[in-house]
Amino acid sequence: MSGTSRRVALALCLAAAGCAADAGDPGVESPDGGAAADDLPRQLIRLDLAEEAGALSVRTVEPISIADDAVPPSPMVDGEYVVVTYAGEEIVEASFVSFPRQVVIEPGAESAAAATTVTLGDRMLGATVYLTDDASIDSLVILDATGAQVLALEGSEIPHGEPDGRIGHSTHALSSGLAGTPYAHIKVLEAGDRWYLPISFQADTWEIFTPTAEQIAILRDGFDRTPADVRGAVATVAFVDPTALSEWVNGEWAGIAIGNSFLLNAATDSNWLRGTVVHESAHNYTYLMASQSGTLGLPSTRWDADVIAKADERLRRFGVRASLRGGMVDAWRELQSSAVGLGLAVDYQGSAWKDFPVDAVANNGFASTYGSSEAYEDIAEQVRTLQAPEFAERPHPLCERLRAGSEMQAAMALGYAKLVFLHALGFISDGAMDSCAAGFLPTGADGIHLYNSDNQAGVHFTEEPKAGYFDDNGTQMLGMIASAGAYGALVQVNPDGGNGLGLHRLDTIGLWNVDESGLDAFYLSNSENYALARTSRSGLAIFTQVSAEKVEGLILYLNLNNAFGDITDTFSWGTFRYTP
Repeated sequence: MSGTSRRVALALCLAAAGCAADAGDPGVESPDGGAAADDLPRQLIRLDLAEEAGALSVRTVEPISIADDAVPPSPMVDGEYVVVTYAGEEIVEASFVSFPRQVVIEPGAESAAAATTVTLGDRMLGATVYLTDDASIDSLVILDATGAQVLALEGSEIPHGEPDGRIGHSTHALSSGLAGTPYAHIKVLEAGDRWYLPISFQADTWEIFTPTAEQIAILRDGFDRTPADVRGAVATVAFVDPTALSEWVNGEWAGIAIGNSFLLNAATDSNWLRGTVVHESAHNYTYLMASQSGTLGLPSTRWDADVIAKADERLRRFGVRASLRGGMVDAWRELQSSAVGLGLAVDYQGSAWKDFPVDAVANNGFASTYGSSEAYEDIAEQVRTLQAPEFAERPHPLCERLRAGSEMQAAMALGYAKLVFLHALGFISDGAMDSCAAGFLPTGADGIHLYNSDNQAGVHFTEEPKAGYFDDNGTQMLGMIASAGAYGALVQVNPDGGNGLGLHRLDTIGLWNVDESGLDAFYLSNSENYALARTSRSGLAIFTQVSAEKVEGLILYLNLNNAFGDITDTFSWGTFRYTP
């Protein structure tokens, strides 16, 4: 098999001195594939849009300043529309925007109900997009999915910030409740701002409250515990009267996530609301990563190549990982379903979450019983429990095990994979990661180690381990190899402009694509008998550290197939580590 021969040669090259680059030098601008933090724009234009019956309109355009210690709001990964600013004929910037089509209503502290998801139908919708404030901008256009122009502003309609960085003139300025904080870009609605909600509620029972000093403190406490990237996904917050939701939900509720905004029940216990701020912010960030458009993935053919190039450039400046575009939530669900398929976990419980045993939470990869309901809630509960444990249902069960010195077991692999996933995408901070898993080394000895679900039998490749960056027919890859007699194992991923940290879904490799470069894959070669070669059918590879001192990570739910596509081997989890 020529493809397998190529992989054997590639593995030998990787093992040889000089073929693999220094693992600490991937040859990119920054560890996450984006630019340095101080290269991000500090003067922005906030554009608030409305959509009704398919027609777009502008609510407000206002310049805002981002403090040096704050992270500018993150751009969407893809969207239904793209906003393009021009200086003459030259594109200044392009950024995606989508309108939320659903509302997620969270239960309150004492409620046993599941989250309620409501499709918004024909209601007026709202969305916010942030653009770099550039004095050269003389026009702004919005293009729909067909590439047609649906809205345009002239330069005279676009206000700019003052040269000294102060907020410029706007009809409806940002509220001052969060002024002086690293998240001052977030608008906190006040009484009379009903029109500003992402959904236009006209019922008289719906009321927005001007926040009290205590409620502002709740927001500050919650946002202080929320990672900067996650806060960057939040545009608008409001405290509201809960009675207007009677058309959708009965019983107590605490929060509502809507695109890049969220609402809080003003009557909910303050401590619970502090955790809800973290939880709902995580929803906003999840929506941003997923973009809700259902048409995710770059490059796109829906818009001109120069527009897509500018949008892609902006995403990379913010360090958005291209490898998970269009699949962030799907990848998360795949973590759970892969474990379910191997009999190592149960699937999401839906409305039966309230009956899920507390003592089964950790072994099934959840952070709380409520997190067992579905994927979006699982993500948000992980973030709440890791970032604000004092405002969570109970301490994170995996963290308790790791702090107690537990060794990696098959039942823990799913939870650890979720922890690494969230950290790699900015959902949890370095501090939260260290607090939960500092010093935990799941990888054991140098080499590649694959285990079955009983955690006893295993296959170990410990001879001549090597890891680093290498060229795969013009594509820079990150990989690790090791051998055991005639067998050699290679796990490789495409960093896609980053350094490879985080989770990668392994591609199915067969006769049709074994010669393709740039694939995320696992290869098993045999130098004496090519018929014994195996390739990945499915699985997940997680690089937890990539540096000149160490490369290590996890392999989860690995299925290997032969040249005929038959699955021959299944490993529930594995580890790899290389220390020069």
